[in-house]
Amino acid sequence: MPAPSSYYARVHFYRTIAFTFLFLTVVAVAVVFYFIFVRAEVVVTVATEPFRTHFIADVVPKSTITGVISGERLAGMVGKVSLTASRSSATTGRKTIADTQADGIMRVVNTTVSAQTLVATTRFLASDGLLLRTREYVRVPAQGSAEVPVYVTDETWAGTLEKETHFTIPGLRDALQDVIYGELAKSLTHGVAEISTVKEIDTVKLEHDLQTQVEKEAKSIFEREQALTAQDIVRYLVDFGTTEWSNAAGEVAENLSATTTITLTGVVYPYAAFTELRKAKLTEALPDDKVWQDGTPVLADVTVETVDAEKGMARLSVQLETSITTKQQGPLFDKNVLTGLTPDEVRVYYETFPQVTSVTVTLRPKWLTTLPEAVERIDLRLVTDGGM
Repeated sequence: MPAPSSYYARVHFYRTIAFTFLFLTVVAVAVVFYFIFVRAEVVVTVATEPFRTHFIADVVPKSTITGVISGERLAGMVGKVSLTASRSSATTGRKTIADTQADGIMRVVNTTVSAQTLVATTRFLASDGLLLRTREYVRVPAQGSAEVPVYVTDETWAGTLEKETHFTIPGLRDALQDVIYGELAKSLTHGVAEISTVKEIDTVKLEHDLQTQVEKEAKSIFEREQALTAQDIVRYLVDFGTTEWSNAAGEVAENLSATTTITLTGVVYPYAAFTELRKAKLTEALPDDKVWQDGTPVLADVTVETVDAEKGMARLSVQLETSITTKQQGPLFDKNVLTGLTPDEVRVYYETFPQVTSVTVTLRPKWLTTLPEAVERIDLRLVTDGGM
């Protein structure tokens, strides 16, 4: 039989082992719990900022460089089209002049099966007794009509006869007066006459329409000659010559004609190469702590500064405008300063950065009151106010 002291020593030994194992198990569970469940997510929303930059690019013949882009040079071409065109339009000006003997146009209608001849000075009688006479001979075909100049015989009469006013012909026998008659082809005013004139707005509108027409035609010719595709960008320089007019503003004319010339110069360069150069120049111009995110729209305002059509070269001035945001680096993205802080302290910290618009802190489990001490348990994300 073993001694009692030896027995109790063994019990104590095994008990120590058991408690140690239990302690280590609890610690292990706690560590596993910590690494599985304890986390903090901090989402910092930063504002996008407008950004503008400028660069110069040269379009050169494809034979002078290797590939489609070399530095600030783009492989392209320069072409020219010259064209002359004319256009006419009715004038809109109206002018009233004194006229002691108003003239008009009578449409003589013959509904019979025989032609009818009317001599000069044939009388036409209105229902109110007003008399008009023809100025010349007219032959009216059977079942047809003909127009002839007429005038009012009574110089003391003043007024207006509307278009299609009905007239009989007293010189015909009664049986024919119902089947051969006259109608005014247009209104007639006695005592005054209205004439067409060229207004200033007529010249302005016609010149605009003519230039629009000839520019469209010149561009169409250029695109056909150069066999442009959807992969090409083309910029035009347009030079109009002096417009020649058939009449000046204020002159009497029913129609106005204009002729002009255009010299159109086209600068062509590949879309893909320009996009690559644009991105490179934009990235190059960014401040060190800023970033432009792919997919953010970029407005490119391209101006042709100079052109040498003989050498096939042109210089482009490019203004870029886009939105940029803060890089995920530096103090704004330092997780070490966040360890052990409460959510309110995190928000106070980010209030010192003017570009930050909001901060969201999420702790897991929810009963946590501070961020974990281990930075790897903190998820920090920067997003723009557009959600990117």
